[in-house]
Amino acid sequence: MPPLNIFIDESGNFDFSPNGTKLFILTAVSTTDCPELLSGCIQLRHRIAASGLDLEEFHATEDRQVVRDQMFGLLAEHVTHGCFSVDAIIAQKNKVNPTIREETVF
Repeated sequence: MPPLNIFIDESGNFDFSPNGTKLFILTAVSTTDCPELLSGCIQLRHRIAASGLDLEEFHATEDRQVVRDQMFGLLAEHVTHGCFSVDAIIAQKNKVNPTIREETVF
């Protein structure tokens, strides 16, 4: 059985007051059988490093637009293969039970 690769990122914050974000979202990109996608990520990282951009990891909120565009381009190349899936959990924070709003619990 091929290995499962999962890449997860969050959007929103842990501030449940009216000043916090309205939503908290966890999004996962997963693949079990696409070595071309995985090697494409590694090659992209090397190309970006060779261009002089300092990139420790891919992280959309911190990456420059040019990096994000290249990552989305790589994913777009693989959409027709159906070799990965994107799943998201969206929580409307004002509806979250107050007993689990602490960051380490939530």
